[in-house]
Amino acid sequence: MRGFLRSITGVAALMLSVLVAAAPAQAAGSDTRPPQGVALARISVVRVLTYYYGTLDNTAPIPFLTPCASNGVIVGTTGSGQNTASYVLMASSAVSPVQPCAGVRASFNSLHGNASKWGITNIQVLLNASYTGSSDTQIGKISYSVDPSLITTIGGSSSPRLLAAPLQPGTNAPKHELPVVRQPHSGDAAAPDASAWAIDLSNQPAAPLGGDTVSPLTINNSLFPAPLPVKQLSLTAPQSPNGGTATSPFAPSSGTLKADIGSPIVDSRGLLVGMVVSDFNGSVTTATANDISSALQGIKDTAPQISTTWATGISAFYAAKPDYPGAQHAFDQLAQAYPDFGGVAPFQKAAANKSGDIIEQTPTAPSAPPGGSTAATTSDATPWVLIIAIVGGIALALAVIVVVLISRQRRGVQDRPASFGLDDDPSLRLLPPNQPLPPLRDLQPPSSLPPLTPTSYAPPAPSIADAMGFEGIPTAIMPTAPHQPRHVVALTPSVAALTDPGVSRAGEPNQDSALAIIGTRMAGTRPQPWGLFLVADGMGGHQHGLEASNVAIEIVTRAVLPTISNNQPLDDGIPAALLRAGMTQAHAELKQRNAATQSDMGTTMTAALVLDDVAHIANVGDSRTYLLSPERGLQQVTTDHSVVANLVAAGVIRREDVYSHPRRNQIFRSLGGETETLEVDVFTESLQAGDKLLLCSDGVWEMVHDPQIDGILRASADPQTAAQLLVREANANGGHDNISVVVVRMVEASPETLQPGMRAVAMPPGFSQQALAHP
Repeated sequence: MRGFLRSITGVAALMLSVLVAAAPAQAAGSDTRPPQGVALARISVVRVLTYYYGTLDNTAPIPFLTPCASNGVIVGTTGSGQNTASYVLMASSAVSPVQPCAGVRASFNSLHGNASKWGITNIQVLLNASYTGSSDTQIGKISYSVDPSLITTIGGSSSPRLLAAPLQPGTNAPKHELPVVRQPHSGDAAAPDASAWAIDLSNQPAAPLGGDTVSPLTINNSLFPAPLPVKQLSLTAPQSPNGGTATSPFAPSSGTLKADIGSPIVDSRGLLVGMVVSDFNGSVTTATANDISSALQGIKDTAPQISTTWATGISAFYAAKPDYPGAQHAFDQLAQAYPDFGGVAPFQKAAANKSGDIIEQTPTAPSAPPGGSTAATTSDATPWVLIIAIVGGIALALAVIVVVLISRQRRGVQDRPASFGLDDDPSLRLLPPNQPLPPLRDLQPPSSLPPLTPTSYAPPAPSIADAMGFEGIPTAIMPTAPHQPRHVVALTPSVAALTDPGVSRAGEPNQDSALAIIGTRMAGTRPQPWGLFLVADGMGGHQHGLEASNVAIEIVTRAVLPTISNNQPLDDGIPAALLRAGMTQAHAELKQRNAATQSDMGTTMTAALVLDDVAHIANVGDSRTYLLSPERGLQQVTTDHSVVANLVAAGVIRREDVYSHPRRNQIFRSLGGETETLEVDVFTESLQAGDKLLLCSDGVWEMVHDPQIDGILRASADPQTAAQLLVREANANGGHDNISVVVVRMVEASPETLQPGMRAVAMPPGFSQQALAHP
């Protein structure tokens, strides 16, 4: 079987290489510059991601991790010095506080049921690839947020359809002002309609989202600017609230191209002359000049230095007789003064080469359009036809294995195999007893995994605003009654995380994944320490188990970080709801992959989200979370979802029999398992200084029994020491499975020493900076 898979892989590589070789090469020295107005304005276009929570009747809010996706544009500043804020212009309907977009409503309904009330959890704003640069280490790196309480319009017939809001700095946000797009002045000559472009943000290669949501795992691939001629857009004539046609520089168009809501429209000079919006009748149209002017009242229409230098360089670069030295001088100034402006590099290089060939880096593995698909040309479709054929051949060859695995699922349990028989990996080995153990292993996710695809949405539910006949101006729905810590001093987590393949599987990939992120957020006027800790134990075979645990870790992290890393007040029920929502989404994603690939992947997970002196703990499967308190001793917080745990609870076997029972490896609940809906256990524990949390996979607690765990945690004040001892003890006792531990110790700290921000202590690589840049 191993030889067959290698043969298939070789054939696939050969066929793809032939396709790549046959693709037409771009002529050297060709002019690949975007239109001048587009080049000026596109660095100011942003992706607006609005995250919602829904409330069912008599239930706590349920955060939803798939955001509504729209576009926006940086338009100006207010204030001076440290009080200066950059403003983003957005379509009101894209950030409505009353209800989310149709895609989120339909997807939420399929998972949880119809929500009786909605609220905005977080609004994230990402700079696009033309500003940050498009390499994997740049794209999606810079983020901002918008305070949801500022959203006071739904964009209805009696409400403004555009709004401008100040940006609050987020991940890696620079301290300088952002480049802006300006409006035409009264003395400016009108640019011809034919020269106008809508700048959409899309996936590579410039296909629109095809929907109003974007998959949390493919957000970065939706940050590429795509200029669309307005004459080719499908637009209706703007309507006046009182009937009739409103004043607009654009005539209705019956073109075939579609631009996402919030896409700015610029003329040949790069000036903002319109924006794609949703009409109050539900049609896609353009905002009028009055809409834009009204939204920008009180915002300075002055360009910061970064914009003026950029305009100088672009003007020289696009001159009828290009002034390459002048352009290079301006671009060099930008690269030196604004190191976060990675998008200047292709222009800088072209000017130095005295060429109009703009070579912009693209992702190494672009994915399909998140949120929908577009019609592909014959040349685009050819590689996918071959790939589908290859996948079909592999699926046929594995049919017997699939039948066996499906039969196990139907029995309601999943078994962990004892061994896999893979080639030895010399990088995975048991260290000598007296050598320090390494940090969290670098687990690279397999490159051949199928890309994430969004759930197909049902027809959208009727508008809540329409159903209520609502035409007023609501305020945002905000969580209330945040938890107040008992401590005058701050209680902050100190953490260490380790993972090891174990003795029996030393030559195989480690299917466990672990993550530990700590940070400080502002809760009102005080700093609030927090920590997110996850352990997942993958199942379904070597590569599938690794994929399942990595995907689950990433999805849960993305479910939690957007809310926990901003400064909005949190209701007491929100942290647990975030964990439950993340695990539910991970379960749905793994089930979708299983259905698409006829595989049987799954994973257990235990998670702890610590805020101040409270730990919110969740688990699915038999990965455990323990709490060691000097006052209460060691207690297992979570409950194993396993056959032997049920036998213990029923009094059939003794607790100590779980380590040797023949059915000890069978669990009946997992992420990606057979059940359509996922039941997640959630626990809340109060913490004190000196308390320790231990999150671990079954490769730890099966080898290191509770009395030994108690002794190691009590004897080790340092979490790193405790983690090393637990891993070493598990291997010394046999090391029959993969081993993962996260040890957290609560310590007191002066609030004055805590600075807002977050730091990843441990996480699977290939996920690190991407996940933190895109909570």
